[in-house]
Amino acid sequence: MFAFARSLQLRETLGNEGLVELDAALDEVGQHWKEDVLEIAANRFERRLGVELSQFRVEMARELAAVKVEISASRLSTIRWVAGLLIAHAGVVIGTVFAMMTFLVNALK
Repeated sequence: MFAFARSLQLRETLGNEGLVELDAALDEVGQHWKEDVLEIAANRFERRLGVELSQFRVEMARELAAVKVEISASRLSTIRWVAGLLIAHAGVVIGTVFAMMTFLVNALK
């Protein structure tokens, strides 16, 4: 890695080959450490993602249930309006027929 950055005393104690071996060992340990850190981070991320997704699913289920209730209430309101308008329309038709018959009977007299 950085064999040239080591101190002169370390180079004299270990020698060039020892310094290269030390760098290789440190690189290997660093690589293992990085792999361990990435594995731990990935596990934490997966766990956190699972928790967040389960909370999201619960929230979505609640919202969907609320929307279903609102739709059913809206449907019921619409049915009531249609029934009321149908009754009113039937009353208008019956009133019109009655008025026509009344005029017809008065016209024939």
